[in-house]
Amino acid sequence: LSGSGSAPSVEASPFPDMAERVEELLQDSRAQTPSVDGTGSLGNGLLINRGSLQLKRGSGSGLLIVDGDFTVSESFKFSGMVIVLGDVTFEVGSVVSIRGSLVQGGDGRQLALRGKGRITSDSGVVGDIDAEFPGLLPHRAIVAGWQQEY
Repeated sequence: LSGSGSAPSVEASPFPDMAERVEELLQDSRAQTPSVDGTGSLGNGLLINRGSLQLKRGSGSGLLIVDGDFTVSESFKFSGMVIVLGDVTFEVGSVVSIRGSLVQGGDGRQLALRGKGRITSDSGVVGDIDAEFPGLLPHRAIVAGWQQEY
């Protein structure tokens, strides 16, 4: 690091390219396709859905990655992180409960939360995901040393 005055020489870390990370995570031996019949448990752990996911009812825990659009028409309960690369739609009449985090990737994507429910940010749950899948989430720069240049 080098610095000389008020302009910081350390920039904010952008959120990683999730499309690239999905490809990497697909190679993880823990990766599984959620059991999707549209009306039950998606499973637990590292759940990666290739393409769009439409649910009437669903539940699960861990890390759910949807490589497309995600739509819930009735109910969804999840503990962990939900990462959607496409549009997110919780339809009118739906009831959604996410304890952890919802991340939507890409600029210009639609986020339509028309139902009822709660998305509760839980740093403990997100920390568990971060520990389980190192490198997935960005981190603040930690300045371990500094030398002023003259």
